Amino acid sequence: NEGLFRKMIKSLLMEDIKSYENLLQEILLISMSYYDGSKEEKFYPNLILGMILSLDSDYIILSNSETGYGRSGMALEPKDRKKQGYIFEFKTAENEKMLGDKVKEALEQIENKNYIVNMKNKGIKKIIKLGVAFYGKKVKVGVEKD
Repeated sequence: NEGLFRKMIKSLLMEDIKSYENLLQEILLISMSYYDGSKEEKFYPNLILGMILSLDSDYIILSNSETGYGRSGMALEPKDRKKQGYIFEFKTAENEKMLGDKVKEALEQIENKNYIVNMKNKGIKKIIKLGVAFYGKKVKVGVEKD
């Protein structure tokens, strides 16, 4: 799965979010146990955080950090201010059909709670906002760029 993992991270950095979603889905499908899934939201950010830690040489990785009117699920603040930053918000769905609604809810939360304010204040001009919804081993990712 190392090949899939590297491709997934590369897709994220290249802003190919559809490929990022597909590769993340494939990793979850083949690597995660049915029993590893959770109905609790806090499980999934920890999973993604573990995957994202490989970017710590280029990004400051912030989990549940205060920004705007709340706390974003996770943020990747670029050490090079010319690079794009990322803000993730995570949701869990009660069933597979609700994944799209939860992605939309996550993206609205990023916007409504102004999670981009800290990065903007630091001069980061390009910010990728990701809403990520999970239902067991299923995942859906939505994106908005600022």
